[in-house]
Amino acid sequence: MFMSTDLYLKRITQALEKVVAPEIESDRVRGQVFAVINLIEQLAEKIEYKPALIQQEIEMGSETFRRVVQAVEKGVGDVPKDLQAFLQELERPDPGQGLGFRDRVEEMLCQAIDFFYAHRGRLEPAAALEVDGLIRGYITKITTRDLGLLKPPNIEKISRSKRPPKNSR
Repeated sequence: MFMSTDLYLKRITQALEKVVAPEIESDRVRGQVFAVINLIEQLAEKIEYKPALIQQEIEMGSETFRRVVQAVEKGVGDVPKDLQAFLQELERPDPGQGLGFRDRVEEMLCQAIDFFYAHRGRLEPAAALEVDGLIRGYITKITTRDLGLLKPPNIEKISRSKRPPKNSR
């Protein structure tokens, strides 16, 4: 559902290299852009994910998955075998942990959401509305949590240079 930090950083470096740098005429400034690209690439290799955040995503995604699948199963009847199997896997004492399992939870949740929206019309309107709200609530929680982890932008530094204008002769 969401882009990994590695992918964000790769897209930033690609934009700097392929879009920004070619537009810069000054060799010195273009060199600084490539130094920033290099720094971002080096930092990307050192990023460690906080285990508590990964576990939180697993728990939130698993709970949303359970509720979506159970509601659709109750209203539609059968759900695909892979969703049913993953639901059973989540019932085990220790279903999984870490980034790999977080990605798996996210993948299965996406499949459950797709299945829900494909069969939404077969559910009672109130039940469909409840599941839709559950899905939207989950996405909002994850997204706003991620936004809360970002530092605010330095608009005052971005908007104008602090250097006095050069005298043109």
